[in-house]
Amino acid sequence: MDVKTLLELLFGLLTVASAAWVAFSPKLLHAGFSLLFTFFGVAGLYVTLGADFLAVTQVLVYIGGILVLLLFGILLTTAMPTAELSVGPSRRGQGLALGALLLGLLLLAVFRAGWPLSFPPLPENTARGLGTGFMTTWILPFEVVSILLLGSMLGALHLARHAGGEK
Repeated sequence: MDVKTLLELLFGLLTVASAAWVAFSPKLLHAGFSLLFTFFGVAGLYVTLGADFLAVTQVLVYIGGILVLLLFGILLTTAMPTAELSVGPSRRGQGLALGALLLGLLLLAVFRAGWPLSFPPLPENTARGLGTGFMTTWILPFEVVSILLLGSMLGALHLARHAGGEK
């Protein structure tokens, strides 16, 4: 077993184990912190697959942004850090049945897909290719999307301002 396969296995186990802890943890704060390891494991899997841009994006956006916001929300709410999550036996059984069904469908798709036996060589730097593509070939759609996002932010600000009673 080579080092890459071992790393993929370790990151996969870390991701699955911490995701299971998120799903079955009785404490909300523990679930939030174990989500950190889930996101980190996914970023590690991206690195082993040669997707450096996705790995950095995973760390910056999900760990650095969304998870920190989620944990601050939990910690700054008075009752949340000590909140207990309880799921009744009927709900747990429904969740396990749905999970088993989805796992079966996923395994069916994986084994029927006919994966190629050889893969093309990985690019050295995916971030450079994405940056070059965004600033040359795809510059017009990139700018249109940025203007659309700016317009939606201004629209949300306008709606929030008028909903609060200000004119």
